Amino acid sequence: MKANPGPGKFIVLEGLDGAGTTTQARLLEKRLAARGPVWMTWEPSEGPAGRLIRRILAGEESCDPRALALLFAADRLDHLYGPAGILEHLRRGVHVVCDRYYLSSLAYQTLDAPFSWVYAINCQALRPDLTVFLEVPVAECLARIGIRQGERQELFERQEALERVRVRYERAIAHLRRRERIVAVDGRPGIEAVAEAVWEAVRPLWDLPGGTDGTRR
Repeated sequence: MKANPGPGKFIVLEGLDGAGTTTQARLLEKRLAARGPVWMTWEPSEGPAGRLIRRILAGEESCDPRALALLFAADRLDHLYGPAGILEHLRRGVHVVCDRYYLSSLAYQTLDAPFSWVYAINCQALRPDLTVFLEVPVAECLARIGIRQGERQELFERQEALERVRVRYERAIAHLRRRERIVAVDGRPGIEAVAEAVWEAVRPLWDLPGGTDGTRR
């Protein structure tokens, strides 16, 4: 993966489905916006490949899992290097907060494809300045996304799948930590408490006790 060449900081929120990445990304965007320009985005993106991925994930289209992994990688490159993409924002000094990124591919797409291959097809991506991983137990994630306990078979299938993803997240994080900055945050407390923990993880990017603009807050 390539280093961020711009003055803007590139921050990613990651976690299992139901971990609260979107909520925390939006809260972080608001907090950073008080200190300078910031852009929140997400994956799959709103680009052509991202729209196709969303249809596949919704069951509206079918796709071989390896082809889906390639679609995610293609969407990521377009999201990064396309017009008004992540790189352009970073070069203009805009901080970017992204809800999911290639760590998700290394967890989800490796359910059906080799880790080394999924890693290789994402090797042209920019390396985030920081990835914050929200740690939430599988059972709590399932409860958050509305799986009812009475649906035993569905619960088992979803729980089994998320447990497999959790194991792959752990493997991917262990692999990436040798060359990237990844911080795990307990995502179980209330939304505001988690937001404070995320902020404490983000602040060291600027080596400041408070804001990102050189002033104490």
